[in-house]
Amino acid sequence: MRYTALSFEAPEKNRFKYMLDNVDSGWVDAGSERAARYNNLAPGRYNFRVAACNNDGVWNEAGASLGLFFQPHYWQTWWFRPSIILAVGMLLALFYRTRVARLRALEALRIEIAANLHDDVGSRLTKVAMVTEQVEREIPDSDERKPLIQNISSTTREVIQAMDEIVWTINPKNDTLDHLANYIFQYAQEYFQNTGVRCRLDVPSRLPDQPISTEERHNLFMAVKEALNNVLKHAGATEVRVALAVADGRLTVVIADNGRGFLPDKPNPNGNGLHNMRQRLQRIGGKFVLESAPGEGTRIKMEANGK
Repeated sequence: MRYTALSFEAPEKNRFKYMLDNVDSGWVDAGSERAARYNNLAPGRYNFRVAACNNDGVWNEAGASLGLFFQPHYWQTWWFRPSIILAVGMLLALFYRTRVARLRALEALRIEIAANLHDDVGSRLTKVAMVTEQVEREIPDSDERKPLIQNISSTTREVIQAMDEIVWTINPKNDTLDHLANYIFQYAQEYFQNTGVRCRLDVPSRLPDQPISTEERHNLFMAVKEALNNVLKHAGATEVRVALAVADGRLTVVIADNGRGFLPDKPNPNGNGLHNMRQRLQRIGGKFVLESAPGEGTRIKMEANGK
């Protein structure tokens, strides 16, 4: 074994090479530089070796070695990743429980509001309607106050109907397809009662147990209500058919009449009813299809996701 004597009078003539086992593939010539640099070393044990050469070009074959041990950072420890997964799982569980609690609180609030409107405001309006109807019956037709009392009575009944619709809309117990179908058919039957327009209802014998959101339910019903109103006031029809169907998770409502019909491309002189219906369906991601021609009646098809 040979030993190399380094020159301390001319240290710039000394040369070095080094190697980190299992990292460097061979010796690294450092020249006269007395430093070795490594980046992103994994935690663990390493053996660092260094050899020197004097100004005569003679290398120290034995060299020197140094054992190194790098402690892992906390994010490199075995427990860090499971801890992160556990923490994320706990946060998601907390978020889910908080959301469920808020939804339940909101549902309870909706039930309470619906009950208060029905029991308190509804009973008071019913009392007003009964009193005005009694006064209307007692006042002779010649009395100039008769039209005023009739107007109050009619307005009160309209307010009661509107409030019933609001109560039905905000009550979460009605957020099902079955409740929507029953309410639409009941409304249609009562709306055309004693009007001279025959109302035919077409509904499947069995509807799927499928939820429907409050927003979808409200907008779809209001669009149906507007369509029925147009049939009665503008179509001049003797018959209207209200059909409901569910296919591939989509709810379809068709309202067809045998009235006078019109040209859909022409401006509608009867107001913004068609525009409002189309907007309501677009609001819930649905479709609105209108088919009509003079003398051939009108057919309106509404589609909603029903989920």
